[in-house]
Amino acid sequence: MLVKSEDQEEELLSSVVVSGFPARGGRSGGQKVVVGSGNGVLTLWERGVWDDQDERVIVMPGGKSGGDSLDAIVVVPGGRREVAVGCGDGRVRVVNLTGKGVQEILRHDELEGVVGVGFDCLGRLISGGGSVVKVWAEKDEDARDEEDESEEEEDDQGASKRKADSDDDSDDGDSSSEEEKQKKKKRKKGKGKDKGVGNGILGFKGLD
Repeated sequence: MLVKSEDQEEELLSSVVVSGFPARGGRSGGQKVVVGSGNGVLTLWERGVWDDQDERVIVMPGGKSGGDSLDAIVVVPGGRREVAVGCGDGRVRVVNLTGKGVQEILRHDELEGVVGVGFDCLGRLISGGGSVVKVWAEKDEDARDEEDESEEEEDDQGASKRKADSDDDSDDGDSSSEEEKQKKKKRKKGKGKDKGVGNGILGFKGLD
């Protein structure tokens, strides 16, 4: 049986079925169809009730002209009623469908739009667009704790060294201090590159 909704007056580009919503009247079974459009808006349809959309989630605000296209959608595993949306601006947006909206924005590419998203058997997010496919890997809590401890040790060692250098030779104090500042700047730049959303590292819900 073919069921047809009213004309939405917008190009519909992607869709996915999401479970876990409260069932209404026994027809939907707690499922909604999430549809991505060309104006940056997700529309939610209660499955089995096709008269009109149930609600809208603005993913990419764009004023009168609308936002960019939502070209691909996949359900985020774990039953949190979240979807990962591949967008025309080269980013993947993680959207909570229970009223919380966009939770995270991950940069796939600066120029090419994201035309495909999915999750592999290990739960890693895969995004594709242009000539690039990225695998967004999870960093566990142990690794994060070790990284924090390492940073603290570096700071302690740097402070001890500065004090020792100052005691040994007060004349070289200014140059030593300047050298340490330069090292700190380099470390900060390195951290930014490691943790940036463009390096294929997933960064939402405890992932980094």
